[in-house]
Amino acid sequence: MTTNRFGSTLMVMFCACALVTLLSACAGGGSGASRDDGAGTGSARTSWMSDTAPIDEASATLTVQGLSCPKCANNVDLSLAKVRGVKSAAIDMASGEVKVAFAEEGARPSRADLARAIDRTGFTLVDIRVP
Repeated sequence: MTTNRFGSTLMVMFCACALVTLLSACAGGGSGASRDDGAGTGSARTSWMSDTAPIDEASATLTVQGLSCPKCANNVDLSLAKVRGVKSAAIDMASGEVKVAFAEEGARPSRADLARAIDRTGFTLVDIRVP
């Protein structure tokens, strides 16, 4: 009987450790494979980070690499919600597209503001499109 209880305890501990490992990977911005692998770097990324002019349009669409689970998408959503002028974000995990709506009144975010918000989550910003 002791062996069965011991075996069950080991199995529960193993499952708990596996779950913690999985969740911590999502909380930190995904696994190493979904982090910056060179995409979004170079002149485009540099131009986003230096573009501090407010966006004149009502929305922007970001392409973010590595959004593979709801927790990952939630981290991006929470980071964008902290950006002044962002009203909401709708995230499509399958395509990696994040549609960001801006507040109708008040300050508007810049491309640099949006890029920094994505960078804080550990994901790779591939593109920023403004209609």
